[in-house]
This record gives sequence, C-alpha cells and structure tokens, in this order.
Amino acid sequence: MEALNVVQEKLQTDPLNIALHEEDKVKYEKYMHTSYMVESFLHQQSKAKWLKMGDDCTTYLFVVIKHKRLQQALTQVKDDKSEWQYNQNVIATKILRLNYSRVN
Repeated sequence: MEALNVVQEKLQTDPLNIALHEEDKVKYEKYMHTSYMVESFLHQQSKAKWLKMGDDCTTYLFVVIKHKRLQQALTQVKDDKSEWQYNQNVIATKILRLNYSRVN
C-alpha cells in the first residue's frame, strides 16, 4: 500500500510520465491481488470457525429472527368502540377491512 501511495504522489507532480503510469498500474494490480487474497483467507477462516461451531450459530440466528418478527407483529388493536382487541382473528379481520377500504 505504501509503495502504491508513493507512486501516486509522484504521478501528482508528473502526470505525463508514462513510466510512472505503468508502475502505478503494476502496484495497483499487486495491491488488489493482495487485498483479494487477504479477504479470501479471512473468509475461509470464518467458514472454518462456523463449521467447527456447528449448528449452534444457526439456532441462535433463528431465535434472533423469530424475536425480530415478534417485535414487529401486531398483538393488539383498537376496534370501532375504541376497545383493545387481543384475539388474532379479530386483528386479522380489522386489518383486512382497513386494507379493503383503502383500495375501494
């Protein structure tokens, strides 16, 4: 990375230098290849840890997803008499009627 920065700084002072452009291209390609290799290594390392841990992570993930869905779920709604309704069938009917009235 440092070598690439040095070449790019030189290019700032001499932008028409073809040799610097070639050197910049080589250094950039080397940097990108190295960056890709590091990312690939980290990906393999995390995958190895995941496989070693087994399904514990999957179970945890599904618990988190279920919790998030429950946080977003409607558990109560006020009816036409301004009374709270907790019955899921009543809530579903109320939502369907509301959406139907918006369409028509």
